[in-house]
Amino acid sequence: MKEITTEAIHAIHRNLTDFGYTGLTLDFVKTQVDCVMNGEKPKGIIGMFCKDMLEKNGYLAQEEE
Repeated sequence: MKEITTEAIHAIHRNLTDFGYTGLTLDFVKTQVDCVMNGEKPKGIIGMFCKDMLEKNGYLAQEEE
């Protein structure tokens, strides 16, 4: 797995704001990413989007169904 960098957090934040979540702060996105990376279940839609982006970009192993 790749190490999560500040640039990766910024990219996730940028993607989410491009999707229309304009009120998000970078700190909130970082908190959601940290939770997911620590094995916690995603909290809300933003957490689920973060988890999906992390999996698709090689930062987090995809869960087995």
